Amino acid sequence: MIERADEILAAMERLRLDDAVLVESPLRVLLPLACHRAVLAHETVVVLGERGTGKSLLARGLVDAGSSASLGAVLEGDVPARARWFDAFSQRSDRHRNVAELDTLARDSDDEGLRRYWLSSAFVSLIQELNLMFTEGEKSLGMSEELVQEVRASQSALAAYKSRALSAVDSAHVSQIVARLDDVSAEFKKVNLHLVAVYDDLDQFGMFDPALRSRLIRTLLATWTSLSTRYTHLRAKIFLPSELLDVDRLDTPDASKLLARAQHLRWDDLSLFRALLRHLGRDEATRQWLTSIPGISFEDRGAAGWMPGTLSEPSLEAWMTSLTRRLMSHGETRGLTHRWILNRLRDAHGRVLPRSLLTLIGEAAQHERSLPKRSAQSRLLSPESLVHALDEVSKRRVKEIAEVYPWVHRLAALRGMSLPVPRDEAESRLATNPPDAEDLPARPGVRVVDDLIRFGVLRANAQGALEMPDLYRLHFKLIRGTVSRAA
Repeated sequence: MIERADEILAAMERLRLDDAVLVESPLRVLLPLACHRAVLAHETVVVLGERGTGKSLLARGLVDAGSSASLGAVLEGDVPARARWFDAFSQRSDRHRNVAELDTLARDSDDEGLRRYWLSSAFVSLIQELNLMFTEGEKSLGMSEELVQEVRASQSALAAYKSRALSAVDSAHVSQIVARLDDVSAEFKKVNLHLVAVYDDLDQFGMFDPALRSRLIRTLLATWTSLSTRYTHLRAKIFLPSELLDVDRLDTPDASKLLARAQHLRWDDLSLFRALLRHLGRDEATRQWLTSIPGISFEDRGAAGWMPGTLSEPSLEAWMTSLTRRLMSHGETRGLTHRWILNRLRDAHGRVLPRSLLTLIGEAAQHERSLPKRSAQSRLLSPESLVHALDEVSKRRVKEIAEVYPWVHRLAALRGMSLPVPRDEAESRLATNPPDAEDLPARPGVRVVDDLIRFGVLRANAQGALEMPDLYRLHFKLIRGTVSRAA
């Protein structure tokens, strides 16, 4: 039996809390990826990734770090010099209107009014951030006293900018804002300081109105297309869920310019398990157990926490063997446990999200600890606990999709059917809302199927019939089988 097994299982169980825990100190669980160099480059404005890839964790990490110096210990030096990140929009910030207010205002404004709003909102956040910097005594960055006085003078106008309706942010106000931004950006360039506005939680817009959400995102992209062209040292990082990219609505010249230079957060298989190590390494007993496995190591990064070393395939196999068992069965086939896990967690595009892996291990640990009599086994998790956890992962993943696309609940109409499902039958069944969601806006079944394919919930096979990966199939209780039409 592994020493201090229950304590280690308790640490694993805490992974179920995911974002609730991560808010406390994102820099202590952020794992540097190969794509971060390109993501943090000043030329990159849009950062794409599915829900659960760690976009919000990175966005919070940038804002919490504040300066590039603080972030360097986490991202291993792959940080642009002389940069400061600030929250321009997120659910945590009070520098802007909330989501409900913006949805209401957007319905009453044209695209030009929305662009004016995004410009004034960026200005408000920037001035507040500069005042914070000066309060913290950062004038030593080399900015002129004239800029300091101008920023402090602008502070008195912020209340007016924040309280104005969209229609009141007219061309005269825009001219005043641009004139001030010109002065501020010139000072940034002199001292080689980049100020970067961070935007997150954009998937919260237009919960039941994808067209409205697309307008808000499209006009934000248009605003920063203009600002990024005009200024070299005032930039943005717009963290955008890639599944919300409806090309029909975002395919405008302004949006296309930024999206052509967007960077994606992508996870390879070994990095997913290193992210799991990064979280587990916060607990001392768990870290001691992990480092007893050949090939697994950690480095103390001080305030940035314990960073796992490189992970090889043999080390991962040894870890999984110590955690549960080396091989898992699926039907008549047997495979290495870590590959079995990844295959169960892949979406229809073949992607595995770190949140799904963390949830799986956390749920399995909770189930293991709930068993009335745990046998004196040499491993922490029984295969039964992992299988049990898959159902909860599937349930939670569907819930995450529903937060931005509530029509996913229509898939309940396919419950009990065999896969693959003929597309025309799926479109017919998904054309109406379930009884417990009758208040959802109307949406044609063909559009729902297209959307769910884009989200990675469904995929079309070579014959055009629809498949569903285990990640979602388990929740909706579809059966693997052959194409068959219901009676």
